[in-house]
Amino acid sequence: MTQQFDAIIVGLGSAGGIMAEQLTKAGLRVLGLEKGPEYTDDDFAVKQDELRYYQRGPSSRA
Repeated sequence: MTQQFDAIIVGLGSAGGIMAEQLTKAGLRVLGLEKGPEYTDDDFAVKQDELRYYQRGPSSRA
């Protein structure tokens, strides 16, 4: 069986995941390839918002 896609994204990290979401919202058929481990929906239920809680360098507060 051969499937056709409008876009193929290699790597579904922060940028690849966003691109896949936006392209599918636009109606394209997208194939995302990721070499990392397989995750279930439950794996993301309590995942921290990495951008919200990221802090660069030492805190300026004493």
